[in-house]
Amino acid sequence: MVEELSEEVDGAGVSGGGHLVVGSIKFVPGMREPVVEALVEKMADAELDEALRSTLLRGE
Repeated sequence: MVEELSEEVDGAGVSGGGHLVVGSIKFVPGMREPVVEALVEKMADAELDEALRSTLLRGE
């Protein structure tokens, strides 16, 4: 997602790193809104891998 955001949000200076389930994202502070909006959209469209889901069950 970081690579895609870097290409899609011009002038945002998006970069990041980490591994599959824990990572970081950095960007130009003045570009927060377009970067976060694009990231949220990408996350909403992403397919989930059930093998990676948390074992913590809420409400129990």
